[in-house]
Amino acid sequence: MTKIGIVENDEKDMALLKNAIEEYYSKNGDRDFNLVCFPSALSFLNDTDKFDVAFLDIMMPHIDGMELAKKIRAANNKMIIVFTTNLINFAIKGYEVEALDYLVKPINKNHLFKTLDKISYIMKTREDKFVTLKNKTAIKVVPANSITYIEIHSHLISYHFMDGTTFDVWGTLKEEMSKLPENEYVRINSSEILNMQLIKSLNNNEVSINGVGILYISRLFKKDATKKIMGYFGSKI
Repeated sequence: MTKIGIVENDEKDMALLKNAIEEYYSKNGDRDFNLVCFPSALSFLNDTDKFDVAFLDIMMPHIDGMELAKKIRAANNKMIIVFTTNLINFAIKGYEVEALDYLVKPINKNHLFKTLDKISYIMKTREDKFVTLKNKTAIKVVPANSITYIEIHSHLISYHFMDGTTFDVWGTLKEEMSKLPENEYVRINSSEILNMQLIKSLNNNEVSINGVGILYISRLFKKDATKKIMGYFGSKI
């Protein structure tokens, strides 16, 4: 989940930015975010460790956005900082605190959405989990989300990737399942594990997978696999 804080003392500007950010995530079908608004820098100071992203207005009473950013950076070098202000001449100072972007009011929605694209990419990169695969001749380290599905034939396990390539290892599906993010992969029968992110549809025992086609849930695995798949998509609604 991406946790976003808006620090803005103008109620109208706060509402406009909040609505635009919510529109962005709604259009992208992504509800895995949390957005909280703060009316001043002082009200945000005690919660800086709880957020991934902060939209900071520059001109605020008591502590301005630039000073707040310096305090954030002293304690948190991972938070993504975006400045919002009427004053374009502060832009260069943003580099001192490694700000991702600088949005001039009235905020252009296209500019904001491009900034949110960058933020989404950064957050996705941070969340990527990697899997180490090895056989007798090679070792391969891959992002877990690049795997479409895994199948086994007589202890020979084939990893299938989004780019159409494969990599073979020896072992058991139980061993391979333990390497993967448990909440993103599901075993559907005695010989296959699939990436739930790629599921297009579930119809009885048929699972349609982007870039793969139809895979089948066996009777033995149907109850647990169906429950896990429905739970996965229920968490995305």
